[in-house]
Amino acid sequence: MLNNSIDQFIVIDQSEGQVKLEIPNLFYDEERASILKTLLLMQKEIRSIDTNIETNTTSIVYNANNMQQIALLAVVKDVLKNFSIKPLQRPEVDNELHQDKVAITHPLIIKGMSCDSCALFLEMLLSRNPAVMTVNINYQLGTGQVTGYLDQDNIIKIINENGYQAMPEISNP
Repeated sequence: MLNNSIDQFIVIDQSEGQVKLEIPNLFYDEERASILKTLLLMQKEIRSIDTNIETNTTSIVYNANNMQQIALLAVVKDVLKNFSIKPLQRPEVDNELHQDKVAITHPLIIKGMSCDSCALFLEMLLSRNPAVMTVNINYQLGTGQVTGYLDQDNIIKIINENGYQAMPEISNP
């Protein structure tokens, strides 16, 4: 599989229990490299990950006795498919565009998070939307609050499209 391109990465070196990938979306992006490392290390068969954002490379050491390389690459592919092209900076909320609207806080219940990194990922994902002013996701409570001009249905759609299950939090009167 050496030098085979698989959508978001290229296998540039491989040996028993280790693979080295070139991942263009990580170029000089420490935030993404950290998220990728955290998400991949959630797999019990992955032993270590070393990323180099200057060369776009990621080396993964894994338990080859319990995980085939093809399965490892499928996991990497699944994680990377959620790494859409990131804006260079957080877009500012265009107040003129929203001048006739009132910012609303949407409380949510979010299922499917397995660690604090999941909450961080969702916060970063939602905060990049120019209609979102603030985001607070709490892994331990399985809740979130999103304030801005984005309607609740679109917030839930974004969360659900990224592998989690969100629903409105219904407050007790």
